Amino acid sequence: APFGLAPRRSGLCRGVLQLRSGPAPGSPAEEWNALQSNQSVQLQEGDCLLKVNGIPVLREDAGAAALQQMQQQPQVFLEVQRLKPPEGLTYAWLVFAAYALFNPMKLNDADSLLAKNKGTEKDLLFRICQKYALTFEDWRDFIQLLQEHCGDDAISADMTAKAAARLGDCRVGEESLLLEALCSCLVGDGSCSEEHLLWNKLELKLQRTDASSPLGLLHDRSALQERSALVVRDLVPDSPAALAGVQ
Repeated sequence: APFGLAPRRSGLCRGVLQLRSGPAPGSPAEEWNALQSNQSVQLQEGDCLLKVNGIPVLREDAGAAALQQMQQQPQVFLEVQRLKPPEGLTYAWLVFAAYALFNPMKLNDADSLLAKNKGTEKDLLFRICQKYALTFEDWRDFIQLLQEHCGDDAISADMTAKAAARLGDCRVGEESLLLEALCSCLVGDGSCSEEHLLWNKLELKLQRTDASSPLGLLHDRSALQERSALVVRDLVPDSPAALAGVQ
């Protein structure tokens, strides 16, 4: 997890870097959070990384170029977008949620698409799903998203659980019918203005504790060269390795 940021594995297959949890303890990302008095600018689960050092996270290369920056560079500039939690499920919010799940680089286009499709947000949502949901895992993740945001009532939870179980029996092309039936039960007819669906884009810089020792591990060079053994000779104070208790 470079810089203490761990993306969701299912998202990586789609070229999406969406955080599956908050920053790892003792990491540069957690240090960033600790310095922010405003919770809305702290990195958290569900955040989408759009760019790393100016390099966009793209579906075409499964985010490989951006990930390479995080793995190899001593510091990274991140462009992050976060979807606001819904007050109630609407098709407008689900359009944003679908882009966050499948192609976050399109989030900036969602408001104009909704304006052009005012009154037909439901049709727009299913066009997006049919375009980007190419595997069983894609449809499963969207149903899971509905599970997470449909509310606490037992009826909604039971419906989403049954839909998730039925998904495995769907033939190719039937997934959208299942999703449409589920949404007709869960999604309200209300609409919400686009400016309330996204937080302002967040831009930040993360830096490793020591550029020559990304995790705070100082190794014995002679042991590495002569025996191909990585022997720790010292730790950088307050680094992830030191905080983890490595000796």
